[in-house]
Amino acid sequence: MHYVLKVRCKTPIAMGKAGFYSGLDAVLLHRLCLWTGGDTDAARERMPLERDGELWACGGGYNPQDALFLSRTAPRRVPVFRLFLRDGGFREMAALPPDELQTEINAFFGQETEATGDAYAVVRNARELHFRFRSTDPERVLYLLRVEPFLGPGHSVGWGEIERVDLEEKGETDALWVYTDPLNRLTRPVPMDWTDVDGQESLSALEAPYWSMPKVPARVPYPVGVR
Repeated sequence: MHYVLKVRCKTPIAMGKAGFYSGLDAVLLHRLCLWTGGDTDAARERMPLERDGELWACGGGYNPQDALFLSRTAPRRVPVFRLFLRDGGFREMAALPPDELQTEINAFFGQETEATGDAYAVVRNARELHFRFRSTDPERVLYLLRVEPFLGPGHSVGWGEIERVDLEEKGETDALWVYTDPLNRLTRPVPMDWTDVDGQESLSALEAPYWSMPKVPARVPYPVGVR
């Protein structure tokens, strides 16, 4: 059976380094690793998704607002500053006189601006992501999304804070529906020999974690704002 997982957030969702949103298998794997002590192989064994050969039967997230504009909304880089208030060592440093505090910060972090400053690519209207998937246990997918209160990169600075998660049953659809958005754009890496999908040719892992090896010839989504 095919489903759409709808995740509504209080704050915009940051994009990954590749220029598009997280894949559902990556989101679920991250949460499952909480129970396996970071053992990705053990986490994969508990994945509540069906498989299509080399990959889990799920897509990457897409912003439903983009369908209204017929193209992905262009992102903007947002500078942020991380909070170190929970770091006991940093709290002790904060009690020092200003000149000594600066010296300690430089010694501890190397360079203050690199330690405290960062930037994330964010689309202003991206407060909701939809994920298409196929599963025999959709309620477990819903449960896992509710395990942690954030979605995607940038949660350490407040991006992607989840407000609610809903599940919609779609019945049976065509084979490629899971991997595309409403405009038939690819939302996750697929094998290169899938000739019926439009995407960039690249080297990519075919299942989460996508930064891991081995990488194989694949078709991947166009970056947000390109198509």
